[in-house]
Amino acid sequence: MTDTEAIFAFSEDWLNEPEHRGWLGRLEAMEAELPSTRCAHRGACCDTSLWSALEYHRAMRYLGDALGGDERCELVEQLLHYEPRRRALPGGRLAWRCAYRDDAQQRCRIYPARALVCRAYGLLPGTCPRVELTADRTLTRERFAELVAELEGMSERIPSDPPLPLMLPVEIWVRVARDGLREGLRYYLDSPFHTQLMQLAANPVLEPDDG
Repeated sequence: MTDTEAIFAFSEDWLNEPEHRGWLGRLEAMEAELPSTRCAHRGACCDTSLWSALEYHRAMRYLGDALGGDERCELVEQLLHYEPRRRALPGGRLAWRCAYRDDAQQRCRIYPARALVCRAYGLLPGTCPRVELTADRTLTRERFAELVAELEGMSERIPSDPPLPLMLPVEIWVRVARDGLREGLRYYLDSPFHTQLMQLAANPVLEPDDG
């Protein structure tokens, strides 16, 4: 089995574990609570963000069905190698372009299976003014924090000291899928995500840039 096949199979096995089977329905109910929006897909917000294990594995299942073999291999390469996706943001911050973003086609490759943080972008004050609301509802930061806390209960605990957050970049989840928890943790500690994660955790929906 190739690395690509193993990574996609790991997600399918994870979602089919008895303790995880009911989680997708709970996640979909949380997402249904969010006001619906219309996005121009300019990609200003499409940088690496924090995902639960459930959201990562759902996205990989979606892509396993949607992509051909060569496209799957290309995506896994992008997930495993984040440095080519690095970019500078205003104020000297660094970010990494989301591996699921297809800039050439101006689209998100997993839009129907995107993460909660992606769905909330533009709904919260101070995020994206270009997102169009298509329903007369709002989302407060307090309610968003409650949804994130619920989502954390549907993630995977990686044993470590000190404990890792329950929401991690997809670049870490894919390493856990390929190399196991211990090597995934080692990779995380050696990566730039280690130093930036606390900033993301404190403000998971970042201010928009001009991109």
